[in-house]
Amino acid sequence: MGLNERVNATIDAALGSRIVGCVVLINRNGKPVFSRTAGYADREAGRKTADDEIFRLASCTKPIVATTALVMIDKGLLSLDDPVSKYLPFFKPKAPDGSTPNILIRHLLTHTSGITYEVPSDVSTGAVVLPAIAKR
Repeated sequence: MGLNERVNATIDAALGSRIVGCVVLINRNGKPVFSRTAGYADREAGRKTADDEIFRLASCTKPIVATTALVMIDKGLLSLDDPVSKYLPFFKPKAPDGSTPNILIRHLLTHTSGITYEVPSDVSTGAVVLPAIAKR
């Protein structure tokens, strides 16, 4: 069974039981080798997925970011004990008591930084496009 058949079988098995819709693009050596849209972008409205569909990924990105960070750590480009502010100098969130804790890479990867999901009003949650973002 070739790549197309394997990927199509995986998509077909997931549709309906695990996912509502998807867009799958696979490149090999910078060249497209597989492309497929399947299912619905909006099931209730009956709108099928499109090639340029935008999905809200939310927690799906966590394993990708963690894997990338661990590869960087393995290559000596990053350390679990590095403060996040070493790479993002402006990253200085305040604790409820007003202090500025030293948050390490390890804290972000283990979700022990104390950072909550309270999103400032000028930052998009991903559910809506803010006017300032739309103008970019």
